[in-house]
Amino acid sequence: MRRESLLLLPKGRFKAPDYLHSLVTTMTETHLTKEFKDLEYKLDRLVDKYLDVKNENSSLKIKQETLAQEKAQLLEKTTEAKSRVEAMITRLKAMEHGS
Repeated sequence: MRRESLLLLPKGRFKAPDYLHSLVTTMTETHLTKEFKDLEYKLDRLVDKYLDVKNENSSLKIKQETLAQEKAQLLEKTTEAKSRVEAMITRLKAMEHGS
């Protein structure tokens, strides 16, 4: 390993030897590459989660619509049954008073 002294420049600055500059640049590029790969992995996971939630949301909307239709049908049947019961009560009262 070469030993070169740092060159002091005005105002406390210094110039590193060229081999240090290339070493730091290589280390920085390696570090950035790892950070980019980590970021890419996290972004892929986020996209996967987004797609999962989007699909789940679509399924839930379909289920909600189905349940709303079933509810409407049940309310209609309940109203019809209530009308029939009320009609039977009315007829029974009429029969009771007519006898």
